[in-house]
Amino acid sequence: MTSQTPDYQKKFSNFLANSSRREDLQVRKIRAEFDKKARKAIKADKIRMVAATKDNQKAKGLKWSRLGIPDAKGRPRPGGALTAEMLSLLRENHDNPNPEEKLTWVSALSRCRATLREKALARRREALSAQENDQQVQVQVQVQVPQEPQEPQEPQLSSSRMIDVNEPLHIIPPRSNGKRRAVIIGINYVGQKDKQLTTCHADAMAMKQYLEEYEGFKEADMTILMDDGNHTMPTKKNILKAFRRITRLSKPGDSAVIHYSGHGGSIKDQNGDEADGKDETLIPVDADKLGDVWFWGAERAPHIVDDDILAMLVMRLKADVSLTCFMDCCFSGTVLDLPYRYKADGIAMERDHYPLKRLVKGLLCAACGFSCIASVVGLYFFCDELGC
Repeated sequence: MTSQTPDYQKKFSNFLANSSRREDLQVRKIRAEFDKKARKAIKADKIRMVAATKDNQKAKGLKWSRLGIPDAKGRPRPGGALTAEMLSLLRENHDNPNPEEKLTWVSALSRCRATLREKALARRREALSAQENDQQVQVQVQVQVPQEPQEPQEPQLSSSRMIDVNEPLHIIPPRSNGKRRAVIIGINYVGQKDKQLTTCHADAMAMKQYLEEYEGFKEADMTILMDDGNHTMPTKKNILKAFRRITRLSKPGDSAVIHYSGHGGSIKDQNGDEADGKDETLIPVDADKLGDVWFWGAERAPHIVDDDILAMLVMRLKADVSLTCFMDCCFSGTVLDLPYRYKADGIAMERDHYPLKRLVKGLLCAACGFSCIASVVGLYFFCDELGC
């Protein structure tokens, strides 16, 4: 019996090794097939999106003054958490002459996440202090430091291809000589008491200033949508037109940036391509005015749905076009439905199989690339309105 034990152990070890190799081979085949489908569906290989939150999180705000960015008259003004922190990091990165200290995607997102966590704790301390002052507590009590929120805001990175998140962070590819265009959207929902914000115009102007000063963008090549009375209104129609303009004008070698600061939302998923059963959305300034559209459904009418952003923007970009998006809003983690994701507390990109289901279904209108949730007749009128 003892003389047979080594042979048995050897055979068992070989069996485990062979099984492991077969599993590794199967995993590699699955990954290769995933990558093949992603490349076929999305031609542009340099699409990257930085989102303020996971799909189930709300975004928080910061004061620009806390990050050392006053307004033109030196007074503090509010700004979105993701925009303020990312611009601070990007400026620091550009001004740092040491190539060994340049930011990577990992370091930038990790620092951004740490700052957002720190600011969240500071807000909770301020809230407790204000509550104590309001109550005019006369007796001395021991105040405990607020515990860290169970789920701090987590910036997300997603992309059209698997990337090395430890590579240097670039908004525009190095040595890029193509045209540079931008769509900058800031919505404060002025006059809408139930949803009015105070940070988003500042975010948009700060992004515009950064792109001009550091990335070589020209104002003539920027589409700026803001509800401030001085720019084109960020209605649903105008936002979608701006997205379509980027896809139409961008040629191989060109670069584009899209920045959105406003409300984000989520609605019930209708085609089974979301892990949480909800589609992520952007909410335009005229959302309240968009009534029950019979061919689309009342729930989806006020929103710009991730499925449609994927179809009208992501899948229509040409090969070798670079697009970097900043989505500073709630529920924004997968609002572009890109197939690869990285979380700020992760170590590598992950393949997201749910958006791929959407990519390979091919539910697209051949005329304009719009998601065929609508009926043929309704889609015709929608495309006619957008000038497809």
